[in-house]
Amino acid sequence: MALKKTRHVGELIDMANHFLLNTADEAKGERLGVASFLESILHQADAYKGFNYLSADQMSKSFRGKSVGVVWTGGEPGIGKPEFPDQSRRMYHVDRRLLLGRKISLG
Repeated sequence: MALKKTRHVGELIDMANHFLLNTADEAKGERLGVASFLESILHQADAYKGFNYLSADQMSKSFRGKSVGVVWTGGEPGIGKPEFPDQSRRMYHVDRRLLLGRKISLG
C-alpha cells in the first residue's frame, strides 16, 4: 500500500528554488522540468507571482552551479541589455500569505 503524503505548497516552492540554484550546470533539462512542474502548482494554488533569472551574485551562493540566468551587457541591472545564458536558473516568487493552510496531495 502506497503512503499518501500532503505537503504545503510553500515547502515545495522552497525545495524547487533550492534545486534550481544548487544543481550542477549539466542538469539544465531537469531544472526546466522542475520549473514547469512548479509553475503548474503555483497556478493551481492561485499563488503564481512570477520569477527572476538568477544573477552571478545569486549564483555565487550555489553549492554546485556556475551558469547564470541573466547577465547585463552594461555590467549591472538596468544598464545595457539583459542576456539569458541559462534560462533554467530561476527563483520563483510567491505571496506566502496566499499559501497559508494550502496543501497539495502527493502520491
